[in-house]
Amino acid sequence: MHENAEVSGKLWFVARGVQRLVEWSGERRVAWNCLECTRIGNPDRKATPHQVRCYLFAVGMREGATTAAFTVGESNGEKQVEVLGENRTIGSRDGLFSDQFGPWDAHLYRVPVEGAR
Repeated sequence: MHENAEVSGKLWFVARGVQRLVEWSGERRVAWNCLECTRIGNPDRKATPHQVRCYLFAVGMREGATTAAFTVGESNGEKQVEVLGENRTIGSRDGLFSDQFGPWDAHLYRVPVEGAR
């Protein structure tokens, strides 16, 4: 919980902040990127290529249905993106894939990356 009562328990602030960034950029820039956490608790160790994993969490931040397109860099050819917890996969080509979102839907993807098992 946040120590400030005006913020505490209001996780929607994060989504609203990202939405404001998208509006500010005119949808021309990445508003949310990635979080690298392989060195948490061990600053001397770097992940090997076989330990690298890519997970993408996305939320349709609107009341209506929408389609989102994603680009994951440095991925070549055709691959299958796993939608975790939904028993389905999505085809990707050269790191690009898209998915459908209902109102306020959230999806978690496991995206294949070069060198990972």
